[in-house]
Amino acid sequence: MLSLSEYGESAALLTANIETREGTTQAVSFTAGEASSEAAWALVHNFSDWLLAFRPPGVLGTIPTYDKVLVEFDPLATDHSTVYAFARSWLASQTAEKITQRPAGRTFTVPVLYGGDAGPDLTDTAEQQGLSIKDVVNLHVGMEHPIRCLAQHGSIMLDGPPLPKPVKRRAEPRTRVPLGSVMLAGTQAVILPTTSPSGWQVIGRTPLNLINHDLSSLINYAPGDIIRYAPITEDEWSSYAKMAIGDLDD
Repeated sequence: MLSLSEYGESAALLTANIETREGTTQAVSFTAGEASSEAAWALVHNFSDWLLAFRPPGVLGTIPTYDKVLVEFDPLATDHSTVYAFARSWLASQTAEKITQRPAGRTFTVPVLYGGDAGPDLTDTAEQQGLSIKDVVNLHVGMEHPIRCLAQHGSIMLDGPPLPKPVKRRAEPRTRVPLGSVMLAGTQAVILPTTSPSGWQVIGRTPLNLINHDLSSLINYAPGDIIRYAPITEDEWSSYAKMAIGDLDD
């Protein structure tokens, strides 16, 4: 672990680890340190945004998560010391207040059909929490959810609703969970853009298409954007089936 404590007032908020792959140093993992979970998330995403905008020579890309960001680089064009220097330079030019805050992005309305075949685990989840099905749904739709990071295939990772306790994963994962599934596990939530295996609890499903093959970018959402859920009925499903995420908000 490398210390950044001598570089500016905000430097103590970030630490670094060198990641080695197949015997070659190709990445540096930066972790938010002395910060709240919200500030840590803002910090690593702000650093990621800065790197992608500045595009230092040799930097290939970044993968920001909840409190970490992996910076991948071409070892023939740069090295971990240079990437580390980018972090020092950025931290030295910033205030702790500025880099631990992040403005909200776009707001996306996501219609969800809860329970039944669309949400086969809703009943079990409610029983596990000691709540009614209505209570779980109300908690899920009763708040706005910032996108924390993107997982495989553009899966939307979010904070879960304020349930009494973490949601247990399924004892037996499913080999096929349909695209659009809205799921919970632990204190997190996810919306699947593609059909995938999963052991998370499926409480509902959205008819919206999350991947748009007609756009230059396959997805039009990003960390920091806001998801707002809207419950729908089976009869309303077909009204949204040909829509993409964002169509309800343009």
